[in-house]
Amino acid sequence: MRPFLLILFLPLFFLLDSCKTTQSSTNAEHTVIEAAEEVRLSPNRKSFTYMKSGQEFKTKRALKGTLSPELTDSLFSLAQEENLPASKVLLIYYYPAKTLSNSTGSCNSSCTKNKYKQVDRRINKLEGTAVSYLKRPGADLGKYAEISNWKDDTYYLIERNFVPHPQLGNSFIVLSKNGNYEAYLGEYPQSYVLETFSRVYKKN
Repeated sequence: MRPFLLILFLPLFFLLDSCKTTQSSTNAEHTVIEAAEEVRLSPNRKSFTYMKSGQEFKTKRALKGTLSPELTDSLFSLAQEENLPASKVLLIYYYPAKTLSNSTGSCNSSCTKNKYKQVDRRINKLEGTAVSYLKRPGADLGKYAEISNWKDDTYYLIERNFVPHPQLGNSFIVLSKNGNYEAYLGEYPQSYVLETFSRVYKKN
């Protein structure tokens, strides 16, 4: 196995959710449930059907392809801090809105932050990589607020090109400087991030 794969996958058992603090139901959660009726997950869990502007659309959860050089540059410029060295492969965590799946469950703020940072540390050990946290402008981050300094996707680049409805939930995109990308829409285990990142990184 290649060294960078060992870096990514060896300590995955640390990512198991060990937090037992449950969250109580609130009025905000009821609002989330109503909004979630606009989005339906297919029986095989591989696609979403969603309503937008009175029309029904469908999108796969696992996406891959190649972006134009202009869009690739725009995403790298948006996601990376100005004082960081230029990277070749970028992981973007995207938070579009509070949903039923990301606002409930047993994992509290500290537990959630730990799961993300475990993955980030492994990715940051690889040469030419960067991790960024983007959110839809105005999104209520809830327990995700403490993970990082989330930046607004000011021009809705993620929504226009990857995550077409805010109630699809937390998503991530792995993008290389040559425009190749893989993305996953909706809630995901952290192991998906590492597996996807390794595929894109190897092709870079």
